[in-house]
Amino acid sequence: MPDKSIPAFLLAVCLTGTAARAETAYALDSNVLLVKFDTNTPFFIESSKAIRGLLPGEHMLGLDFRPANGQLYGLGSTGRIYTINLETAAATAVSPAPFARLEGTAFGFDFNPTVDRIRIVSNTGQNLRVHPDTGALVAADGRLNQKAEFGAPSIVGAAYTNSVAGATSTTLYGIDSERRVLVTQIPPNDGTLNDVGVMNIDLADVAGFDISPRTGIAYVVARARSVVASGIYQVDLATGASSQIGWIEGNDQISGIAIPTR
Repeated sequence: MPDKSIPAFLLAVCLTGTAARAETAYALDSNVLLVKFDTNTPFFIESSKAIRGLLPGEHMLGLDFRPANGQLYGLGSTGRIYTINLETAAATAVSPAPFARLEGTAFGFDFNPTVDRIRIVSNTGQNLRVHPDTGALVAADGRLNQKAEFGAPSIVGAAYTNSVAGATSTTLYGIDSERRVLVTQIPPNDGTLNDVGVMNIDLADVAGFDISPRTGIAYVVARARSVVASGIYQVDLATGASSQIGWIEGNDQISGIAIPTR
């Protein structure tokens, strides 16, 4: 079996591919760990903590910081919303009951800063709005859709711009892993997807996506098909063009990323 670990020369190359400004990021890995790293030096994990408090057999599918209060929230695989303590990684269910049955294997999870609601989308077209205070479903919105010639969309990450408290405008972006394109979802409730541009990322079927509230930089974490490790990329929201910042330490698959709002 071929060795798919990160080659030394690739690691050396990634040491120079830094973003314009270093930011703290939190991410989910396949071992249900909450990891913390600097976006400019992702190959050095600052901390890694097991997420506790989930139901037996449950795992996290996505995470995001809530602009209204700066708290980290997560999406559980049983269809529950959790808050996550950054110091201990303890997860607390907002509601004991699931808001809906989740459909798909990869999900986008992000706060709409203008209305303080959670948007959840999936690679099978699910498009939901959830209330962060009650953990209840606000609406099952229109299925994700795009031009017929593109086939069914496969959205594996979603992120809003202007993720700050009191924002009056925002745009929802998504990542289609099948076509490897950046899209906008306008209007979000209708699920209508519009192409921005092709992303030069060798995406596997799971990715994390977030847009910094401070700098507006869009970050994607994804496992390349050719290696085991996950990389972090900077994405141009105007064109979809992407550049790799570096590899994330370890060989675990990363399925979510969140940049603090405060």
